[in-house]
Amino acid sequence: MEDAVITIGDADFNFSDLQPEAQIIVQRVRMLRDQQQQLQIQMIESERTINAWSADLHDLVHAVEEDEEESA
Repeated sequence: MEDAVITIGDADFNFSDLQPEAQIIVQRVRMLRDQQQQLQIQMIESERTINAWSADLHDLVHAVEEDEEESA
């Protein structure tokens, strides 16, 4: 990352030319963006799982209702 070009606003900077405090902030921003991306993936995965389980539950409940109607 030492020679990476960082865009801040409309200007490009070499990472190694930034002050140490700025380098830390850049690294932290990258970490937070990565974390945010992982959280978005987790949200998608959670939503898909919830939808699948909801469909399974719906099918199970209807299967029980159909069995009860056939038994009556």
